[in-house]
Amino acid sequence: MKKRCGLLLCLLLCALLNSAPGGVSASATVFYRGVDLSYVNEMEDCGAVYRVNGQARDPYQIFADYGANLVRLRLWHTPTWTAYSTFDDVVRSLRRANALGMDVLLDFHYSDTWADPSHQTIPAAWAEITDLNDLGQALYQYTYDVLMALDALGLMPEMVQVGNEINSAILRAENTSGYPIDWERNAFLLNRAIQAVRDADAQSAESPRVMLHIAKPEEVEGWLLAATRAGVTDFDIVGISYYPGWSDHTIATTGNVIRQLRHRFDTEVMIVETAILDLRRRERKRGQHPGSQFPVGRVSRHPRRAAPVFDRSDADGLYERRPGRSILGTGLGLHAVPHSVGTGIALGKRHLLRLQPCERTAAGNRVPAIPLRLPGRGHAELSLCRGRLPA
Repeated sequence: MKKRCGLLLCLLLCALLNSAPGGVSASATVFYRGVDLSYVNEMEDCGAVYRVNGQARDPYQIFADYGANLVRLRLWHTPTWTAYSTFDDVVRSLRRANALGMDVLLDFHYSDTWADPSHQTIPAAWAEITDLNDLGQALYQYTYDVLMALDALGLMPEMVQVGNEINSAILRAENTSGYPIDWERNAFLLNRAIQAVRDADAQSAESPRVMLHIAKPEEVEGWLLAATRAGVTDFDIVGISYYPGWSDHTIATTGNVIRQLRHRFDTEVMIVETAILDLRRRERKRGQHPGSQFPVGRVSRHPRRAAPVFDRSDADGLYERRPGRSILGTGLGLHAVPHSVGTGIALGKRHLLRLQPCERTAAGNRVPAIPLRLPGRGHAELSLCRGRLPA
């Protein structure tokens, strides 16, 4: 799903629409306002600059000032095509988040590249392992060692995602479908990853919560029924990817799905990836779109939903208040295709996103800064890559 999305940086639905700087107020419940900042280091290294009222600012600080309290960070096993989303890169990002008091959701992809329902490619380091017990041990040891290494640095994340969009079978050969799922194998591997988190928890002063992440609201309940029947029951949070361009659900019906999941599985639910564009009326009329979340050919599939807008009343439908329990709300996704990379901050009265891609060019021309209005706080500005992007 990532490879089909243009670079989208979407603020937690409703969380920042009416927030002012000053952090998150203390409360008996916790509503996470999340942002995936996995690309920030790379964007800054290639010259991206984030400004508020004309002044260059740390993007982590900008989000913290406007209420973000959770940072999601992607981790690949041993990528050979990028120097980012590695262990060292995650450490760099964790330190930035922790310095501002923001919690962290660590997203293990268990792959050397993007993992999603169509791609759960086993890391090259494990590709020759044929014995399931040995593979499970490799998965366990890797997860445990990463978490203990982070703990030794004082960087244990508050949440751990054991796999990314694991709708299909995990740790499989490239160019295989992953369906039907062999649940005996799949459950064994997932439980080994979960056990690693629990064992790291036992050795740490921190207690990371375990998340299972599934794409598309319409597929979550069926997947969880199969997983729990197969013995995958030791989890704390269900994470969902919700992209209107790839789902039959509206914002309102997604809220219904979340409520159903809470009650049926007695679990917290969090939207950890989303991309909801507010297309201009002119663009809707012309069937155009600023990005590839709603590709040509799919816009007409849901003509009335091609460009949803979002306000606080919508957010109320995505979660319910339950006294004495943490409230986990919706999250944020940031994605890129290989040939097009950009940066963005979107804080507006009714707009979640304004996007300008930065194309990979030999000339490395700088894209002019784009003004963005902040709610009651003047304007922000984003500047895109000044030089050629890293290969």
